[in-house]
Amino acid sequence: MADPPRVILSGFADEAANQKTAVQQFAAFAALGLQHFSIRFIDVGGGVKNVMHLTRSEIRQVRRLQEEYGLSVSSIGSPMSPSSATWPARSRRPAAWPKPSRPS
Repeated sequence: MADPPRVILSGFADEAANQKTAVQQFAAFAALGLQHFSIRFIDVGGGVKNVMHLTRSEIRQVRRLQEEYGLSVSSIGSPMSPSSATWPARSRRPAAWPKPSRPS
């Protein structure tokens, strides 16, 4: 009999830390009992950077901290967020799409 499928619960660790430090991110995820995270923006001492701009030394530091906190990377997050994305012009938006609402 086949093993049941395994589900990996993950999230963007940078959203769990105000200053985006690696220690803040990893401590928050470890405290929640999570074992996987999506890496996107992180500060390992040289300021907040997108993971694609980390130096080899910074990558080694992230990996060391991952081991310390018992975490593994599940995916690499894009630096593009929905708020920075350019949506199609209103004239090209399908009629079925809801109109954007504004907070009251």
